[in-house]
Amino acid sequence: MYRIINGPFNQSDLPFDLYPLIAKQMKTIKFKYMKLVLCTGLVFMQALPGKSCDLSGFTLNNVSSLGNNKYKLDVTFCAGNGRNNNRYGADQGTTYFSFYLSNNSQLDTWSHDTLRSPVTGDVFRGYRMVDNSYLSVPYNAQALFYIPDDDYGVWTCIQSTCGGVSSVCRSISIYTIGLPDTVWCRGMEAAGNTLGGCTNLRVFPRCFGISPAVSTGGNQTVYLSGTPNCATLNGAATGGNGSYSYKWNTGATTSSITVCPTVNTVYTLTVTDANGCAGTSSATVVTSCARSSLTANAGSDKLITIGYGSNCATLAGSASGGYGTYAYKWSHGPTTASTSVCPGNTTNYNLIVTDGYGCKDTDMVQVAVKDVRCGKNLANINVCYQGRTKCVSSSNLTYYTSRGATIGACGSLPFMPAVNAVAEDKLEIYPNPAEGVVYAVLTIKESSRVQLTDMSGRQLKQFDVQPAADGTEQMVQIDLQGIAPGLYLVQVLQQNGTQRPLVQRLWVK
Repeated sequence: MYRIINGPFNQSDLPFDLYPLIAKQMKTIKFKYMKLVLCTGLVFMQALPGKSCDLSGFTLNNVSSLGNNKYKLDVTFCAGNGRNNNRYGADQGTTYFSFYLSNNSQLDTWSHDTLRSPVTGDVFRGYRMVDNSYLSVPYNAQALFYIPDDDYGVWTCIQSTCGGVSSVCRSISIYTIGLPDTVWCRGMEAAGNTLGGCTNLRVFPRCFGISPAVSTGGNQTVYLSGTPNCATLNGAATGGNGSYSYKWNTGATTSSITVCPTVNTVYTLTVTDANGCAGTSSATVVTSCARSSLTANAGSDKLITIGYGSNCATLAGSASGGYGTYAYKWSHGPTTASTSVCPGNTTNYNLIVTDGYGCKDTDMVQVAVKDVRCGKNLANINVCYQGRTKCVSSSNLTYYTSRGATIGACGSLPFMPAVNAVAEDKLEIYPNPAEGVVYAVLTIKESSRVQLTDMSGRQLKQFDVQPAADGTEQMVQIDLQGIAPGLYLVQVLQQNGTQRPLVQRLWVK
């Protein structure tokens, strides 16, 4: 009794000791398609390059119940064959093949029909046996062996006489008493107990077509820093046999779970029935920032007056809502919440804030630039005084502003709210004279009220203003529709009355 092995021959290596008929045939097998070298106590083979598993396989096509706990398994096995200039169809030719049942069932009948290899023409016949020591197949597993009638027969080979590289397949029906949990497919090559170079080719008949059908309720969306920020996945199963057990890839063992992911996540539910047959289903929970409470704030708009005060402005960004720590990014490069800018022209700056979930929000601030320089070497300052633009020296500036003059040429209105950080309370109005609308630019430290009055003190307009958080200037728009031409007063009254009013004269055209 012999078996192809890669080392010393041992009696324990013989899988056929219960079946003298098969053993007799295996004794005398001559491998006409392989070159063997025999030594005392050893069998060596000539190794040939091949592709092991891609041309070999085992497919369970159908499971039929025949009644009385009897079943028919329709299977197809394939083995690699042939060669070309680049490769072989398998590691070695297949000399016999077999199907092993788990020890939960046994063979009922087995076919002795003649099977003829479509590539070698050799005839094979089936035999039933029990193998108790065959590789990783469970002990006492019943098996259906197909053995060549001719001592020289092989099912596939790797010689050029066998044709080009191909997968040689055959469909067979196996009849069992009891439905096996597992069926293994094996083949014998000169290289060892494999089929086309593969090992542990296996299927699970017990669950064929009868595994539970599982549902997880479909994909869902959760909203980071919004609602809903969690999703409930309701698992369910139908079919199969008996009661179900549930297992999510999160480790949960309930049919339904509630999850609150912060990134897109796939959740998979496996449901197992009483027979151990399992079905799976997955759902993706997509995270969205669409309802995030994150709010970016680039701060109040600024005004830089070149020739009067600083030529730079501080942009004070901030954020609220969202989750976790904020990351800041300004359009001009800085990654801090606050940054200093000194543009030569009116410029818009965008702030992007990202929270701990990766959600983003943006805001924009404009820094308006007004050049009030005039005179020789641009050493003086333009002011608007009584409707006329005057170029005055810095030493005379206080004289004009105390009499209602505003900084800058007449009609030089910034198109966006203008702000300039200063140390003391301050009020300016643009344009002056004005028609239709006028802007009051003010810096205050306390809650104040902006009023428009006529020269007799009669109040025409009123606005309550709170000081800016960063101590910078603010702009109040005053609608002049319905205001008759003439001279008026714009004044800022601090509500606690601790400071004297700030007053500017306004000419309405």
